Amino acid sequence: MDPQDILAEHDKFLDSLISVFEDKLKPVLSKAQKATLKALEKKLSFASDGTIEKTPANQRVLRSVARIFQRQITRAGYDKVVTAFTDQFADHLPKFQKVLNDISDTLATPLPEVKFTGADIDLFASQALGAKDMLLDVVDATAAAAKRQALFNVGGMKFSDLVDTLASQFDKTLSQAKLIADTSVSALYRTIADQSYKQIEKGLPEGAVFYQYLGPDDQLTRPFCEDLLARTADKPMTREEINDLDNGSGLPVWTSGGGWNCRHTIVLAVPEASQRAA
Repeated sequence: MDPQDILAEHDKFLDSLISVFEDKLKPVLSKAQKATLKALEKKLSFASDGTIEKTPANQRVLRSVARIFQRQITRAGYDKVVTAFTDQFADHLPKFQKVLNDISDTLATPLPEVKFTGADIDLFASQALGAKDMLLDVVDATAAAAKRQALFNVGGMKFSDLVDTLASQFDKTLSQAKLIADTSVSALYRTIADQSYKQIEKGLPEGAVFYQYLGPDDQLTRPFCEDLLARTADKPMTREEINDLDNGSGLPVWTSGGGWNCRHTIVLAVPEASQRAA
């Protein structure tokens, strides 16, 4: 099996995790948004023309928008969806081992067995916790933005306009959560790969193992990634060469690729001459 095909197979697994997360998140966010707006409408007072009265009482209500949304999204089950998603991070270990096995099956000399240490497992677990924290922080950021919009725009505003204003903020929760989920899953996969490759390199001369940068090359591809795809397709790179790369994001290429939300991965280069005869 070609490394690109092996990577594509694993990408399907990653995509399925994100897709399930998004599908479970949509009804949770919809329920929380409706409950928040219903609570606001019940507490606010309105003038005869239907606009929200600019009173101290209404200001107090609008100052509570963030708190109400945070409470309602928790009741709707956001925390449970996030926990269920990050709990699946452990599934990456056997999945990546299968990737290595598939690559090893193409080689004349099989790859050495990779055994993760306790430190490796702790590292992977800490990444899952970090992803969970970031996903929970999305709600805080969205709630704070909604509160600002409500307080700045309330004067003479009809409730329907307030609904539109807040909805535009609440809707960002899904896209931001999906972005973080996608990026955190990719970062974990790259971390597992990097720790595995380090084990494979042990006992071998420096620069004996080469790597290729794989993934899509389309209109969304960053110039950095486009260049690296072409460079490694022509001539795979050593770990030392990759360590010297700068993707402009301040993040290491091994675990972040071209930067935030990158869709590319570093894989072992498998020279055709070393592959088993079909």
